[in-house]
Amino acid sequence: MTFDPESRLTAYESALTASYTGDGLRAWKQNSVGRTYFLYDGDEPVCELSSTGAVAATNTFGDDGLLSRRSDSTSVFYTFDPSGNTAQRLSSAQAVLSCDMYDAFGTPQSTGGADVFGFGAQWEYYSDTETGLYLCGHRYYDLATGRWLTRDPFGYAGGVDLYEDVQNNPVNRMDSFGLWPDAPYPSPPSPSIIPGTYYGHHCGARRASWHHGDEDCIDNAYESHDHCLDKPECASH
Repeated sequence: MTFDPESRLTAYESALTASYTGDGLRAWKQNSVGRTYFLYDGDEPVCELSSTGAVAATNTFGDDGLLSRRSDSTSVFYTFDPSGNTAQRLSSAQAVLSCDMYDAFGTPQSTGGADVFGFGAQWEYYSDTETGLYLCGHRYYDLATGRWLTRDPFGYAGGVDLYEDVQNNPVNRMDSFGLWPDAPYPSPPSPSIIPGTYYGHHCGARRASWHHGDEDCIDNAYESHDHCLDKPECASH
């Protein structure tokens, strides 16, 4: 595997290469078939384009996360288990296409077909079939080890283990962006149980009404985090 100076995966052997936007989200990936470009609504991957600019797939999200994916003129709708993993894939005629099951760390126990959305699909976990890795916004998750491939962008402020996924508690937490552990929708995290996670400290009263995709709150958290790192009294929290 090859990484750029910002610890972002740029190549996985000969199977995949990738590049990123200024926001740290994946701009495109290339495999043996060709190049795919990604367009986002905030952090949600809503559209995929081919190398010619044709729409290859569209993903629809709601307040509760992923709703459907349309590719090759076919729409697939999803139902999820309590952890946000795909439980069923449905056709537009409401026929069950497959029934899926995953363990807490994402290892498939039963799946009925190849799909980029499986483990953690409700929260935007995106599977690269070329590598078996899951892209979670800003970082790649390796289900074989149950850990991130790259260091925590927040450094040791997020804990001493820079590669640990959701505080080693995937049964009760998820991480859509690869930045902080969160309780599955609609329960936001408590700052008291996630020390050093600036998102929990700076969304203030809005945490009571936090919902998936609250980009304004996330932007404020980033800004507060950057200011806080310059203050010794904050760095100790």
